[in-house]
Amino acid sequence: MGLKEVIKNMIMKALNIIPAEDNQISIREPLSHNMNVLRNRIWYRGDPSELDQFFKQTATDDVGKSRFWAAVPSADSSIRKFHSGLPGEIIDKLVDIVVADLDSISLENEENQKLWDEIAKDNKFTDELLVEAIQKTLVDGDGTFKLSVDTEITEYPIIEFYSGTDVDYRYKRGRLQEVIFYAYYTNEKETYRLEEIYGKGYIDYKLYDKHGKEVPLSKVPEIAHLSKVTYAGNFIMAVPMKFFKSPKFENRGNSIFERKSDNFDALDEVISQWIDAIRAGRVKNYIPEDLVPKHPETGHAMRPNPFDNQFIKIGSSMKEDSKDQIDQIQANINYEAFVESYANTLDMCLQGIISPSTLGIDLKKTDNAEAQREKEKTTLYTRG
Repeated sequence: MGLKEVIKNMIMKALNIIPAEDNQISIREPLSHNMNVLRNRIWYRGDPSELDQFFKQTATDDVGKSRFWAAVPSADSSIRKFHSGLPGEIIDKLVDIVVADLDSISLENEENQKLWDEIAKDNKFTDELLVEAIQKTLVDGDGTFKLSVDTEITEYPIIEFYSGTDVDYRYKRGRLQEVIFYAYYTNEKETYRLEEIYGKGYIDYKLYDKHGKEVPLSKVPEIAHLSKVTYAGNFIMAVPMKFFKSPKFENRGNSIFERKSDNFDALDEVISQWIDAIRAGRVKNYIPEDLVPKHPETGHAMRPNPFDNQFIKIGSSMKEDSKDQIDQIQANINYEAFVESYANTLDMCLQGIISPSTLGIDLKKTDNAEAQREKEKTTLYTRG
């Protein structure tokens, strides 16, 4: 035992310090990679019904159940869940900025440049494919350009983009060895998964059934003709693409939405509360029970509509000097508090990604030109 350990033990005995023990802790990830990609895609699509269904079905712990989109209102309650559409606006604006800055792809050899221009035109590379690739990579986290040849369709190489759950990677000691593309086929009411394995100098095909067991390609007639292909050159006919590295999933990219899901959820809750307050704050008519409108066919008192709340029934007074009259009352809505909550939550959603000014959002109309330019730097950093 060294002098350092002896001194340490003496001090611990003198102070009566009991060493801490390492405890085994099990942490369960709430979502797999595929479900993570699906969540990000639903945020981008921006359909409130899809958001409601997804978060309710994936809320398996206390954190998930407490989210706004997973919350279930009480019976007979009518609460509108409003989506801001901000995630989709962020992606579309960033894609527009990046594509607008791309002048062209230049090659040194004039002959190669001419050939590339023809290939790019045939694949609509700049107009459609590149836009799709950037958009899907920002949402899903990563993707891959797949190169293939089909002379029945075109004489030029075909460039396609696969992202998210449609592609996987195999690494060996930090080096990319294979890219696997997934496609699904149905034959005789059975679903099969085709794996196109792009390696260095070869392309191989494997088919799996719903149990994950490898089966012959002949199980699906339309791909029965496929066989392993080899070509000259030690390169892969696929080019992976990712902007950020995922801290959760090894060798995968990180979506720009990865740390913003709860922020988007909070923003939608603030907006929904605001809209609900406006709806509940409409002018209400307090009507004595004797004066409540009756159904023309049944004669029963009509119930108020939760949307318009045109009247609220109150009991008739039996006092001698009382009068049955209709009273109109409108709630006092604290708009300043809602605006402040909206502005602060919106700042959290956009923080580190894009400036509000880039999206045309003016939260502080008193900002001068210099302040506006400083805010735009966030967008410049993300674009870079």
